[in-house]
Amino acid sequence: MSDSSRLDPGADFPEDLTMIHRDDLDILNSRNHRARDAQYIRKGEVDAETDGQHHELREELDRRQAIRNTAGRTSTNSDTHTDTDTDADTDADTGTGTDVGVGGAPVAEGDARAQ
Repeated sequence: MSDSSRLDPGADFPEDLTMIHRDDLDILNSRNHRARDAQYIRKGEVDAETDGQHHELREELDRRQAIRNTAGRTSTNSDTHTDTDTDADTDADTGTGTDVGVGGAPVAEGDARAQ
């Protein structure tokens, strides 16, 4: 494997990882992992600079994942059906249940999804 596929501990490393595009951050992370592996195999230990870069990359990737997880929960919560919704599963006038399909669309009585 060529040296260009590994992140050189002496090479320039971005000071602000928050400004790096996700694809480029993934590439940096992969190159860092290859450098760590090679250093461990050759020397039995990882260079302190490479290890520090690894921790910085992990922190940024974890931060972005937390943002994605929070955004996912927010959109999921807004799509959930609650008892206070106006299109509740039970018709208040008749007391009959209405089966609800994907996206809140009613399911026809004879439809296999209603069973």
